[in-house]
Amino acid sequence: MKLSKKIMLGGAAVLMAAAMVFTGCAQEEGGDSDMIKVSGKNATIDATNDTENKNLRGFKTIRDNRKSAADCIITMENAANNNNSVMGYVFDLSDTNGVYSFYLLGVQYNSGKAECYLSRFEGIISDNLSGASGSLTGPDTAKVGTEEFYWGSAATPFVGIDGLDLAQDDSLTLRVALTQDKEGTYVVNLYDADGKAITPSGVKPLPAKTGKQQGYIGFYANVKGKGTTLKGSWAFDDIKGALVPVEE
Repeated sequence: MKLSKKIMLGGAAVLMAAAMVFTGCAQEEGGDSDMIKVSGKNATIDATNDTENKNLRGFKTIRDNRKSAADCIITMENAANNNNSVMGYVFDLSDTNGVYSFYLLGVQYNSGKAECYLSRFEGIISDNLSGASGSLTGPDTAKVGTEEFYWGSAATPFVGIDGLDLAQDDSLTLRVALTQDKEGTYVVNLYDADGKAITPSGVKPLPAKTGKQQGYIGFYANVKGKGTTLKGSWAFDDIKGALVPVEE
């Protein structure tokens, strides 16, 4: 089953009667506006790192409404030749005056294999999410924010994804299916381009929640090393809108 067909997740709770409907009109967005191009529920990147000894990051969130769940199809076009650069899916994001807290699932292709991580970031300043920076959790002189690892660890952030292979054109496609169980705990499942379920190694479940969750969703990229180019796209599918109106 190809990505163009809906993947049904057995046992997934129905969070609301209908998904949020997107139109072609402009919508409010948060984060970097140059590196990641957003159109409706999709986004693209074609960026080259021209910095000195820094990573070049891009970060964009859709702000029309908070979401309770969504699938994100990540396609990295030049996966075999982008110096282990990362494309990621941001979810359950909250924003307090430019200080962000969110989950981030990132994917890269490293030494002939696909890898990913899933972490919870708290108290991340917007400056570290867009443009040149050494770390998400702090500038060179001071630590800002924290990261809690759910897949991987501080020593080994990325875990392997067995069964996720490059296409003939050296692209890598991963579908990240985000749902919530009946208690409200986030559940993440991964699929390849043909709809086959794949499981990364060394994963652990996300923290238990009571009551349905809702936060902003979005896109993240990290172009590693001067002269490196990252090309790819994100596409959201099966989006569940906010369960109730949320006041900031």
